[in-house]
Amino acid sequence: MIQQKMVELKKLIITQSSIVEKMIEKAMKGLINKDENLLKEVIDEDEALVNKNDILIDEKCVNILALFQPEAKDLRMTMMISKMGVDLERIGDSAVNIAESALYLISKPQIKPYMDLPRMADETIKMLNDSINSFVNESEGLAATICKRDGIIDELRDQIIRELITYMLSTL
Repeated sequence: MIQQKMVELKKLIITQSSIVEKMIEKAMKGLINKDENLLKEVIDEDEALVNKNDILIDEKCVNILALFQPEAKDLRMTMMISKMGVDLERIGDSAVNIAESALYLISKPQIKPYMDLPRMADETIKMLNDSINSFVNESEGLAATICKRDGIIDELRDQIIRELITYMLSTL
């Protein structure tokens, strides 16, 4: 019985990951194409899907802990999925923040072509996919490489900030 509940929980976390991935893609596409409807979809999906799934994941984890008192691997898996659910909800919130900012930005003149932002989003999505693959396949090696790739995102963020600061200073 616990194994069936664990499979259901794994499927739910994979579904949540897929939803969040699509939200990131839509937020970036909405920004680049100045598509207000797509950006509003991202905001709506957070409430309609991500937040509800987060609550469902949490409830299922608590139920497994309460009803089955899992030990060893099942306990670790339940706790890991609980933490993953929280992280995926936060990523969904970040996609909403991007969409909300993009709703403001699309009505303004574009300062420079969006090159680093789409690269950052693509790398984030790859890392999210690899994280889920690592989880499903229980691949410690893949998980370790994902942690190392986080620096790529940091470098892109820093590059964007440097360019914007340079631009702002040049307009003074």
